[in-house]
Amino acid sequence: MGTRFVGESVGRRKFAGIPPEWVDEIARRFPDLVLLVEADGAARKPLKAPAAHEPVIPASSTVVLTVAGLDALGMPLDAEHVHRPERLAQLTGHTPGNPVTSDVIATALWHPEGCGKGSPQGAAVVPVINKVDRPEQLPVARGVARKLLERGAPRVLLTSCHTWPVVVEAVAPTPGAAVTTPKAAPAEGAPSVAAIVLAAGASTRMGAPKQLLQWEDEPLVVRAVRQTLEARVAPVVVVLGHKADEIKPLLEPLQRRARERLWVTVNQDYLEGGQSSSVRAGLAALAAADHGRARAVVFVNCDQPLLRAEHIDTLVARFEAAGAGEGRSAPEGAIVIPVHDGRRGHPVLFGRGFFGELAGVTGDEGGRSVIRRHPQAVIEVPSDWAVLADVDSPEDFRELEGKAKRGLE
Repeated sequence: MGTRFVGESVGRRKFAGIPPEWVDEIARRFPDLVLLVEADGAARKPLKAPAAHEPVIPASSTVVLTVAGLDALGMPLDAEHVHRPERLAQLTGHTPGNPVTSDVIATALWHPEGCGKGSPQGAAVVPVINKVDRPEQLPVARGVARKLLERGAPRVLLTSCHTWPVVVEAVAPTPGAAVTTPKAAPAEGAPSVAAIVLAAGASTRMGAPKQLLQWEDEPLVVRAVRQTLEARVAPVVVVLGHKADEIKPLLEPLQRRARERLWVTVNQDYLEGGQSSSVRAGLAALAAADHGRARAVVFVNCDQPLLRAEHIDTLVARFEAAGAGEGRSAPEGAIVIPVHDGRRGHPVLFGRGFFGELAGVTGDEGGRSVIRRHPQAVIEVPSDWAVLADVDSPEDFRELEGKAKRGLE
């Protein structure tokens, strides 16, 4: 069988791509045909971040491969080695000119605004580390793959175009790992709101990991995850960082019961990136967990010991009710915040329309800057004092314990 090039020639051995709608029509007419589409190029460089109009992924795509070359590792984050380095620096929070790390490659391949941006709902997104051409490169490539698995990737392919078969190794989570494989589409009537529990901080003011503080004979992080699982949200993503190796085993009983509903990911940049890096890590894991189905996400802090499932359910109900009056689905451009005694608290729900903006936040602000930019989107919901009660220092903790025992606000 011969090869036929379709499209307008735009240079030596280069053709302009056909419209993605043509690919969709071919897929519709010939369902047994395997179509391979190059949705984006990298200007012959091993790593890139897509522009606003990239990648061009046809709606009929069932598998999306996000590809980076292993030879990008250790190279400067600059125009000589990376296509659109300024965009990748913004996406990763990495300093331009510094060596590319495993985290930078993993973020480029798995971030919601990275190489797989705009993947169709239900499509399997599979990161690929190419140019693993020699046996001695395997340990390094596996290290990059582990970063992707921690972010929620169900598997990572290590490949070499100099061998056959091209796939050198397929890396998947080890048995018993907290991050699970993607679940099937939710059943009719299943929750359309997800939750992300932020539990990565180093607790510098507390002087000890807040996640491990005991409240009613239960670590705060376990309590926060348990209450979130009892709410009407799915999936639930937990972002760990500081003391992650100690905390993961504490979550295993909940993991066994919740199965595919609970995902755990590790933010390796929790010290440098502040809360915003945990927000990005949580959104990346959520994209893997539900393939972009969630219409909103509730961000839950693990340092609110009085928080209960009903606080989360109240936000979800208000979000869903916001569109019920007009007979439509809940507005994806809404931000729902609990309020007590005139003060805004946590958790906070963001509609899907803000996911992209949240993925671009920096520093330790989390979603506060997004809220400030969109005051018209905010829906305030009356709540009790639990939404204000968090602990940042030993004094906060002792004071809250005393108030809780006395039943005071």
